[in-house]
Amino acid sequence: MLITKNFLMLNNPKTGSTFSRSVIKQVVEKRRVWDHSEFCIDLQLPNIKIKGQSRPADQHGTYSQIPFEYSHLPVVSIIRNPYDRVVSTYEFRHWAEWTAVPKEIISKTFKKFPDLSFEEYVRFTDYEMIYGRFNGISPKANIGNQTAQFIQMFFKNPNVVLDSIDENYIKSKSAASVPCG
Repeated sequence: MLITKNFLMLNNPKTGSTFSRSVIKQVVEKRRVWDHSEFCIDLQLPNIKIKGQSRPADQHGTYSQIPFEYSHLPVVSIIRNPYDRVVSTYEFRHWAEWTAVPKEIISKTFKKFPDLSFEEYVRFTDYEMIYGRFNGISPKANIGNQTAQFIQMFFKNPNVVLDSIDENYIKSKSAASVPCG
């Protein structure tokens, strides 16, 4: 999460936010020469998106983690084509070291882990979602991992929303008008 005088940036993983953060920091630093009220806080927060795992603090803070004193700021983020994002995540291979999927599931279902084909990896992300984002409980609705990540990243009360989503919620005409948690 990057906080400036004028806005707050949520850094959605694998979207180019690392590059954007570095550019914003450079611009703010140059502006501070003549505007001493400028500031840029690179806030590192606990990763709360993956349940049951202790991960190091990182730059991928969520909307629900915005400190109260900055909650009035406009929020910006970068969104990437979902397919390109999955390919980038696959190639980055962070999932091979940091997985929430139990070892017994991996050894039974993904015998070549961590040497998965792209197709196998896409199937693996379903298990990541169930074991990492939903504590081993399948979601009530047929949502994908990127949908769950989006809700966790950008909703005020992501757990309430994720617990509420079922097929009726998705089909309802009012779902589009429901506030983000």
